[in-house]
Amino acid sequence: MKKSSSVALAATFSAVVALAPSANATTVSWPPVPFSGGDTVAGATFMGTSVGGGSGEFTFASPMTNMWTASLNFNPGYNSGGVTQEFKYTLSTTNGNPFTAVGLTSQMQAGLPGGNFGKKVCTDGYGTGTCLDLSTINTASDNPDGTLKPLVGFGSTIYVIDTYNTTNGTAQITGITNTFKATPPASVPGPLPLLGVSAAFGFSRKLRKRILQSV
Repeated sequence: MKKSSSVALAATFSAVVALAPSANATTVSWPPVPFSGGDTVAGATFMGTSVGGGSGEFTFASPMTNMWTASLNFNPGYNSGGVTQEFKYTLSTTNGNPFTAVGLTSQMQAGLPGGNFGKKVCTDGYGTGTCLDLSTINTASDNPDGTLKPLVGFGSTIYVIDTYNTTNGTAQITGITNTFKATPPASVPGPLPLLGVSAAFGFSRKLRKRILQSV
């Protein structure tokens, strides 16, 4: 199994966000399960736990700061025979930033439609806790306007199940691309230092005295 880092791989996948020249990306062939031992790219760790039918290459990449893509590229194209297949994995940020948005894009071989795709993102485990469901049909994106779906109340680790199947004997699935975004939590102003509190109190007292003297 060969592992490489290359921005040129971006041309292979129809990602929601094109890889920038400075992007990080790692690619492995599958099966077996991609990155079952974990792989960290630009502050996020991907760990695959199971993968369904098909074969090809898997790429985990960071197209920009605080954003990652996880892409299955089927080679050759795949027909599931009407059986739904699953790809399960976890994603965690290394700095604890929570995941705040997600997107799904699917690809079919030109002229051979008939693919159904789904995605379930959960907080506590595969299919448990707070979950968000996405879906696409054939070559499509669940966010055609480029706006990712918000994840509300999710933490720094998410559990993802991608599903894919074909509805006829000629359909050929060629790719699935997942996009994830994490956002640093908003900073909360800390308490005023004791010196600052004393200075503020002293200034207020002097100002009150001046006002009384001027009346």
